[in-house]
Amino acid sequence: MKLLVDNSGYHLLNLGDVCMLQSGVRRLQELWPAAEIGVLTMSPERLASVVPGVRALSASGKHMLVGAGTMLPGLGRLLGAQAGRIEHNLRVTVPKLSRAWTSGLATLRGQPTGDYHELQTFMKSTDAVVALGGGFLTDSFHSHAISTLRLLELAMALGKPTAIFGQGIGPITCPDLEAMAARVLPRLDYVGLRESLTAMPLLQRYGVPESRIALTGDDAVETVFQHRATTLGDAVGLNVRVADYSGMRRDLAATACEVVSKVATAKGARILPVPISLHQADSDIRAIQDLLALKHEDTAGIHDSEDVIHQAGRCRVVVTGSYHGSIFALSQGVPVVTLVASDYYRSKFEGVANVFSVGCEVVVVEDGFEKRLEHILGKTWDAAPLLRGPLLDSARRQIAMGRAAYDAFGRIVMHRGAP
Repeated sequence: MKLLVDNSGYHLLNLGDVCMLQSGVRRLQELWPAAEIGVLTMSPERLASVVPGVRALSASGKHMLVGAGTMLPGLGRLLGAQAGRIEHNLRVTVPKLSRAWTSGLATLRGQPTGDYHELQTFMKSTDAVVALGGGFLTDSFHSHAISTLRLLELAMALGKPTAIFGQGIGPITCPDLEAMAARVLPRLDYVGLRESLTAMPLLQRYGVPESRIALTGDDAVETVFQHRATTLGDAVGLNVRVADYSGMRRDLAATACEVVSKVATAKGARILPVPISLHQADSDIRAIQDLLALKHEDTAGIHDSEDVIHQAGRCRVVVTGSYHGSIFALSQGVPVVTLVASDYYRSKFEGVANVFSVGCEVVVVEDGFEKRLEHILGKTWDAAPLLRGPLLDSARRQIAMGRAAYDAFGRIVMHRGAP
């Protein structure tokens, strides 16, 4: 039994993505204990550390397999994005010829082909292809979304069962991404959603059969719940995501931090950083340290998802501009106040609030938001003990729904003839 796993973050520096990958792989391993699982990555050493027992397959090989310019490099200058669609259509309709052409062209150009051949060989012999959790099927991560949908369509052309799990889908407005999603998503064997407010209308519009869709919550919920704190904490957790795709400007983030400091002081509470992204480009650690002038030791012990789970568990409430900052808190009974500065993050956090039902407040960061943030944070702090039980019950329900979805896909794979 072989399984090919695509995922959200190939460098494994977003601890929310890492946690989803860990949870998803563990569920696949429980379905097929003897399976060889290949995971796409750009950091094989880190993959071996955070998800032991899987085979690292280079994401560079994925680019050669589905990326634009690897078959007809000169066509892109003439036709732009349409060239990539032409290449992909050739890969789907004449796969053997396309593989031979891509490999031969790379060799002529002096490019290494080892990663490409390894992934190509693994994919041909795999029994199923799965894209595990993420919020990348959206305009904000257009390139990743397109490449993953292309990979899934190639798998379909090879007759492989395909599924996505733990996915947040949308907003999608880019014409080429919308066309690709409308073509591929209805043909998936199974679709596991982490939220339904934004995703479900899109799937209905694309014609995805409801019988293949399940609302599961985020795959990371189970891992967080398993490592949950036994009692409610006494700190205010803080995450800020200053990045183009979040819409959070530095001045707005600074204002939010000032409000959090004011409320924490009034409640006699310390502030604990709850970083999710370790990427240099959008480092939560750097943003929090800079905005609050925290010392290095406040974040020095945070290296993996379990560290952040424990940090969130020491809090009574978490204020977060990162999606997984909310998941790492809510899944262990800690309420959150979320900071929204873009449509993308609005859909993320409104989806989380809908799935958990209670304990997740959404604050739009705009002119004059300070009073609303101060009021809601104070109110959430006071209500935290009453919210803990319902939040834990919601986490249990999501875990059950997620496991049922993986089991359903397992039956599909077995029915299609996998060992």
